[in-house]
Amino acid sequence: MQTYPVGEAKSLEIKAILQDLERPPDSKQKSQLERLKGIRVLLKYGLANQSDEVASCEALSCLANCMLLKPSVREAVSDLGAAAEVASLYQNASTTIEEFLDARILLLLSYSTSCDMRDLIRNHQLQQSITKSITRHAREVAPLVTDPGSVPSPAMGLSETLKLLFAVKKLCPEFADFSEAVKPMLDLVTSLHREHAVSSQQLFRHIMDALHILPLGATQDDDLFPCNDEQRLVKVIVTEINDATVTREPEELDLVLSSSTIFLLRMYSRAPQSVREFLQDKLLPHEEERDKPLGQSNSLSARLLRLSTSGHTPQLRELIPELFFELSGRSAETFVNNVGYGYASGYLQNRRIPFNVSAGHASDDANEGSTSMRGDVNPVTGQFFASEPPAGTRPMTEEEKEREAEKLFVLFERLKQTGVVDVKNPVQEAIDTGRFEEVPDDQGEGS
Repeated sequence: MQTYPVGEAKSLEIKAILQDLERPPDSKQKSQLERLKGIRVLLKYGLANQSDEVASCEALSCLANCMLLKPSVREAVSDLGAAAEVASLYQNASTTIEEFLDARILLLLSYSTSCDMRDLIRNHQLQQSITKSITRHAREVAPLVTDPGSVPSPAMGLSETLKLLFAVKKLCPEFADFSEAVKPMLDLVTSLHREHAVSSQQLFRHIMDALHILPLGATQDDDLFPCNDEQRLVKVIVTEINDATVTREPEELDLVLSSSTIFLLRMYSRAPQSVREFLQDKLLPHEEERDKPLGQSNSLSARLLRLSTSGHTPQLRELIPELFFELSGRSAETFVNNVGYGYASGYLQNRRIPFNVSAGHASDDANEGSTSMRGDVNPVTGQFFASEPPAGTRPMTEEEKEREAEKLFVLFERLKQTGVVDVKNPVQEAIDTGRFEEVPDDQGEGS
């Protein structure tokens, strides 16, 4: 979250307050008194001076910056009872800067222990205001996809509103419904993708963060899977996931993709057959990938399999196997056949789902999501036996050794979490006993 740039202050009093807030205090008591005085004046100019829009916005931007940088200011603003007035301003916000500032102040107030968000929902129409703002953006997509260079931009205003929705729903799950906001958000996902907006990736993540915690029970199937194009929404989500796995660093993907993966799982449970088949085709490994052990190609399914064992993505390590299991018709045999026992074993053990490797390999059942049930496929790696190199013909590269060590580490950690056995992770044991060899970065594979 970035601070909002403050323009040339119209009021000398606001400038003086900012200097006081930044100056080191002579004493703790004086600091508290000065801060409270400054906050009161900022609230006076920001909330009670609506006839002067420039001064009001400058005062609110100063206040938002102070709240962002100083948690104690959030508590003070809440204690002064400003939340209700800000909620009323947000309800009547007619410009981008008003939406941005009001939503950000309310979002920061949600971090305050003394702010009663239930009261804002019950008596100050906060839920309806958030839904109205999202609906307006869904009707007027053009300002979101153009980049006028203004700060804040319409996309920034919508982002603050979406983050506010997420915070309110998390704090008041039984009190805040937001079911009427689902369809406008779904429309935004497809509209932003169609326009190839620069801001669409960031907005897509915020929309997914909000959607994955909202109930879909009241959402019509036609909103999720339009009758004229049932696959439209899932095509967008799969494309966004594919782009993120190519362009983002592994450390970022937990934050970027977790909500999208959860939402796909929730959609799949009520998806029509055409959508299920589309997801199976796009996300499960294909036959041509079995010339190598699964996970070694550059397809989307291979990238997801690698993420399912990556130490950088603890959330996706749980979500991706769950998604593949769902795509396999929740059949352990089909799941192992689709991704190989090496990738499936941790999930099956953690869920205590029984499975016999040899039985699954020889099965003739045509289960949902199955891509190959033939006996010439290695059940552990998913590779065709005919494509496996003869034993001992090629040593492993350093990259392959590192990948296998990482997979081994994750598997042992999962085994420990089951509580079935108390086993020492061999990778951790090697680290503890100093048996790891430091390899120079410029060492070649054949060294």
